[in-house]
Amino acid sequence: MYQYLLCFGFFVATLLASAQVPHAVQYGVETGLPSLEAYQVRTDSKGYVWVVTDRGVSRFDGTAFITYSQKDGLENLTILAMAEDNHGRMWFASIKNTLYYFENNRFHPFEANQQLAER
Repeated sequence: MYQYLLCFGFFVATLLASAQVPHAVQYGVETGLPSLEAYQVRTDSKGYVWVVTDRGVSRFDGTAFITYSQKDGLENLTILAMAEDNHGRMWFASIKNTLYYFENNRFHPFEANQQLAER
C-alpha cells in the first residue's frame, strides 16, 4: 500500500512541476539593426556584440544597438567580415576590398588600402 501511495505522490508531483520556459529575443530593424542582412556576428574582448550588415555596422551593449555609418568614418557600408587585433581594436573588411579599424569611437581607413587595391 505504501508503494502505491508513493507512486501516486510522484505522479501528482510531476503534474504540478513546471519546467523552465526558454527565453529567446529576436532582434531586427525595429530594435535597432540597420538591416536584416547580417554577414557576421562577433563578441569582442570588452563584451560588445558586433553585427556587420549591408547597411553599416552595429554594436550591441546588451541593452541597445548603436549603428555606425558614413558619419562615423565608414565610407563603404557593406561590411562582410570583422576581427579583433591584439590591441583590442576591431577591424572590418568592406565589399570594396577596403579595411577599417574602430578606435576612439570612430572608423579609420587602413593606411595601406590604396596598395591593397592595386594588387
